[in-house]
Amino acid sequence: DSRIVDENLATIADSFLEYSGKSKSGDKINQLLMTNVVQGSTILGNGALLSLLQQSFDGVGGYVPLMHDWWLALIATSCGQMERVPEALLLYRQHGNNVVGAESGSLLRGRLDLTRSYKMFWDCVDQAKHLRDALGREMHEDAYKVVDSFARIPDYSRIDRLLHVYKHGLLKNNPIKALSEMLILATSSPEGF
Repeated sequence: DSRIVDENLATIADSFLEYSGKSKSGDKINQLLMTNVVQGSTILGNGALLSLLQQSFDGVGGYVPLMHDWWLALIATSCGQMERVPEALLLYRQHGNNVVGAESGSLLRGRLDLTRSYKMFWDCVDQAKHLRDALGREMHEDAYKVVDSFARIPDYSRIDRLLHVYKHGLLKNNPIKALSEMLILATSSPEGF
């Protein structure tokens, strides 16, 4: 985790994860498939993770993951384990030129933006397919089942998709974003609405 500060290093929030509404997301594979809960600058990995990372790039045929830190978290959780340090160990400087930046994840800030959510949802499904195809043999059995079932969501009927994501805990924690996700599942496919 990190502490969010402004350009003068004044504290905006004591925890990036809490501020962005991700502190409740956890680090289980079913939650990580839909939500990135790590920041690249806070990651520490070992040689086994590095080896799996290289293997994943060899196995995805030019695919570029949505975010490097998210990809590492998915690999660590599905093939090994991910541990959190329960305190903020660095400052995350928020300013007008941040590429991504820290965004409040409060319920009131949750957006029902179907176009943006639609693209992100199906991008997450695509990312899961690439993860499964690249590292399926290296994954824990239970992680493989979740990743594989999420990757196969396009194969289900729209009603079965809703039941499937509920059964496997694949809905976002923010109720407004979870509603957006359910609308996407019920009204769209990877090809469009």
